[in-house]
Amino acid sequence: MIKSRLETDPILKYLFERSSFTQAQLDTYLIDRTTANEKLELKEKIAMRDRKNVSKGAFIRTLRQAQSNLKRAVHTLILSEYLGLLEDKSMIKLLQVSNLLKGAEGVISREKLPEVIEVVETIIETLSGKRKIT
Repeated sequence: MIKSRLETDPILKYLFERSSFTQAQLDTYLIDRTTANEKLELKEKIAMRDRKNVSKGAFIRTLRQAQSNLKRAVHTLILSEYLGLLEDKSMIKLLQVSNLLKGAEGVISREKLPEVIEVVETIIETLSGKRKIT
């Protein structure tokens, strides 16, 4: 499920490579989230994975690992905000960037991609205190 998207969506690939998810975790988590409202059996969800020949236990374990990674990332952001380690309104800026990227999915040309990545990197570096925007 995620493999083909990673091959065709350069922004997704860029963000994924800098995330704490493995490809199996992201694949499994996406399947679980996108089928949450459907009445699919575990076998059907496993069949949707890029690597289909995994056991039920491996699928569930990978899903739990992905959920744990996401929870830790969110806790890290909240902790950083709570301790005042992030710039004012950083969380709002982060959500705005995320929404802009979602809105630009499939629209950004390969030529413009380096510019988009530079903006994202600048924002992340600013949020992490490594660089100030002038």
